[in-house]
Amino acid sequence: MTYSPITTEWLALPADIRSAAETAVGHLRPLTHAEILLIVGRAIKAERERCASDIASLVSFAKDMIGCAWAGEADGGYIQDQATKHGLLREVEFNSRIHLDPNGYAEDGQIWYEYAGPMVAPPSPKLAAVSEGGEE
Repeated sequence: MTYSPITTEWLALPADIRSAAETAVGHLRPLTHAEILLIVGRAIKAERERCASDIASLVSFAKDMIGCAWAGEADGGYIQDQATKHGLLREVEFNSRIHLDPNGYAEDGQIWYEYAGPMVAPPSPKLAAVSEGGEE
């Protein structure tokens, strides 16, 4: 049987993703033009809301950092605390299997800071391999 490119791509998705999607919206069927527009519109709206929240966090952090620079208060700990407060960093436990400490000071189980919110980059191949149960 020959499938359309969209159906082929759909069938190539992992079964758990297809199942979750079907639970949310029902089984695969042709969509009306209005349904397609609604799906695209919802995605655009969600992305705008996410971007607005990210920008608000970055602006708030920037204002705090400029204020502390003018007051002469900006040391590394203060900046880290403010970045955490604004959702740009988050505290986690250091894990040498997934974190890289370029200075070599951190030990497993210690508090470690990771980027969060709008600062998050795509995961490194090392983190992806560990998260999927593989080794480095």
